Amino acid sequence: SSCSWSKPEGVISIGMIGDSLISYPRCSRYSGCDYEKETALSHFLSEKYNTTAICDKSNGGDTADKIKYQSLSYKPDILIIGGGFMDFLTCPSKENRKIKGKTKECMEEKLDQYLTKDLSSGLFVDLINKYANKDTQVIIMYSTWASPFAKKKGWKTTERLILPEYGDRMTRLAETSENIHWFDVSKIDVDLYDRSNYDPIAGIHPSYKVYEWFAEYIYNLVPR
Repeated sequence: SSCSWSKPEGVISIGMIGDSLISYPRCSRYSGCDYEKETALSHFLSEKYNTTAICDKSNGGDTADKIKYQSLSYKPDILIIGGGFMDFLTCPSKENRKIKGKTKECMEEKLDQYLTKDLSSGLFVDLINKYANKDTQVIIMYSTWASPFAKKKGWKTTERLILPEYGDRMTRLAETSENIHWFDVSKIDVDLYDRSNYDPIAGIHPSYKVYEWFAEYIYNLVPR
């Protein structure tokens, strides 16, 4: 991960901000951080774009309150952002767990932190305004699918209650500019029920080979 203070000249620069969907397996709570990890998305993107100018500030377990502090020092050619699961999994609060409808209400409030329903504000809007110029290609990368191998049932509850709305908002945001792209990683051509397509430890994150496919998809989405 090359995070220089000024934008590198003559090469494609990529900035990455988000949670473990973007950072894994470079950074995870299971293995710590390895910035030279050859199975991480940043490594596969480096190969596809033939560049070392990749600043990956994403970090596993981060919620919106922490993602907003993942700062870049310049506006890259490609900006990849994502996040949400760790926020949704905190819903509902302990005092509201037995009140019907509170889980969905809480998740909608968390989603508003990333992007409001009218698309006017939220973390993603802030990140785009801060780190994208008129030529930057922005990729919002996340999933509207929760792994069937996740041990906590909260993952599938998230999929049922809020991820469809998440996808809808990101789709509509992408329609507002030709430089904004919505990459729903669950839509790539892969068997979502094949255990080998998920990480071998928790079964939550994609496997290394799937991250390589993500890089291929991103390169086709934004070729240089």
